[in-house]
Amino acid sequence: MAGLEEDNLLTATAPDLIATLPSTSLGYWDTAHRIKNSVHAREPDSTATIILLHSGVQSALAWGYQRDSFARRGLRVIGYSRRGYAGSAPIDPDDPGVAAEDLRDLLDYLAIESAHLVAIAHGGYFALDFVLSWPERVRSLSITSSMMGIHDTEYQAVLERLRPPCFETLTHDMKELGPSYRASNPEGVKAWQSLADQARPGGSTSQSLGNEINRQRLTQIACPTLLMTGDADLYAPPAVLRMQQSLIPGSSAVVIPECGHCANWEQPGAFNHHILTFIENSERCRIKKDR
Repeated sequence: MAGLEEDNLLTATAPDLIATLPSTSLGYWDTAHRIKNSVHAREPDSTATIILLHSGVQSALAWGYQRDSFARRGLRVIGYSRRGYAGSAPIDPDDPGVAAEDLRDLLDYLAIESAHLVAIAHGGYFALDFVLSWPERVRSLSITSSMMGIHDTEYQAVLERLRPPCFETLTHDMKELGPSYRASNPEGVKAWQSLADQARPGGSTSQSLGNEINRQRLTQIACPTLLMTGDADLYAPPAVLRMQQSLIPGSSAVVIPECGHCANWEQPGAFNHHILTFIENSERCRIKKDR
């Protein structure tokens, strides 16, 4: 990506705020705290808040291409790190907590009644878990490049066929960044890896799900839902995206060209366009329905 400002991307979305919740503390950033510093941004609509849920190898640091772009459209944008990730409390392996419950507590802490959830990769598991538990608090759901944690024999068999035994020996950038990006943007790869290195100070970690995500539960999702992936995503290629779309009634699907597992980083222009268009259309439909 031409004109990459690495230092800005490393600092622009630092989780410089702390939410002290009933069972943990989470680091987050919130454009509502900085909106007056930008002459280009409109005051955020209090009903249009985006919550960003990061991947398994990144954190709240990784949304440098989204924060200001979304805020300039009059949206309040919040990125947070899950337990064990940059800026948040360490995770207890014996009691990792339920990530969706932490998100609920964060929304309560910020007095947010409902929000648009935008998740990527592993964050999609927890976004799905949240909407299954508290559907009334989700205005729309966008999930990109996620295997979704679906418990289904046929679905899991497809995922297993995708990755040979040697797959786990590959470096994170080889597994997650598409070949076109790695070939054309070595500076971007370096910046992405720097963010990944900072993301999990305590090492690999994960939290629990409160629901089993299966075919039956997915049919219960009623909010507007957008599913995306990159055409070169090794985890969730277009064939998997189509399977996912068939499991969520009324969902939309988009494939981003020349893109791997990290669309928000590799192809931020396309990623931002599809997310913003979807959210703005969802809000317009909500307004018409409420009239």
